[in-house]
Amino acid sequence: METIKDIVQGDTRQVAVTVTDSSAVPFDCTGYDVTLRVKKLLSDIDPLIENVGTVVDGPAGKIQVPLSTVDTSIDKGKYYFRIIINKGTTNVYSVANSTFKIIEGA
Repeated sequence: METIKDIVQGDTRQVAVTVTDSSAVPFDCTGYDVTLRVKKLLSDIDPLIENVGTVVDGPAGKIQVPLSTVDTSIDKGKYYFRIIINKGTTNVYSVANSTFKIIEGA
């Protein structure tokens, strides 16, 4: 599972993930769309942030999603994120579900 370390408020970040199957073999993401959704609470219906990512190396399962300065200029605290890959509406996979913290810079 992908982890995002603490992010300083206002910093940019590229969230990089290698998608693997249950045997830890890279999953070919060629032709898939990538989306990152961030929520303050798991129960929130609408995401606070929803960004489109890219497939960097499809056969190797490498994807990435940007977080901009605007994205990370949110209130300090804990946030939940989910990264989804999909090819149409029939092949939809959650490839990362975790949390990160927005912290104040020094």
